[in-house]
Amino acid sequence: MFLRGREEWFNTQTSNKTAAAAKARDIYLCLISEGWEVTRARFKPIMEVKKDDLTIEDFAQLYRDSLPKVEYPPSMRTAERYLKNFNLICRMLRVTKVSRLTADEVRQFKELLVSSSGPASGFRESLASQC
Repeated sequence: MFLRGREEWFNTQTSNKTAAAAKARDIYLCLISEGWEVTRARFKPIMEVKKDDLTIEDFAQLYRDSLPKVEYPPSMRTAERYLKNFNLICRMLRVTKVSRLTADEVRQFKELLVSSSGPASGFRESLASQC
């Protein structure tokens, strides 16, 4: 949207052209009648940010809750596969908090995965077909 020298993007949260047009119309009408602040509050709510470390389960729930809000979400089957693989990686690395999953931890997992003698060798074929 562009109004009075200010431009901002709003997500219509749908790939359906008719529904997107209706939502864009609602955003525009709100913008010209009530201004930027009200429009932003109504159509771009501020996401709640947790201050403590997210557990893997909390992250999975946040991911699921966020899917309807993105413009092109993956299918539910794909999203659940992502979470299943993420959970497996975290379990194998004994990571329980998202903040503890570092680049070094991911490298360690990759090494375990490609190692024929590592504990990940039994999962390699199933993960390879899913990743």
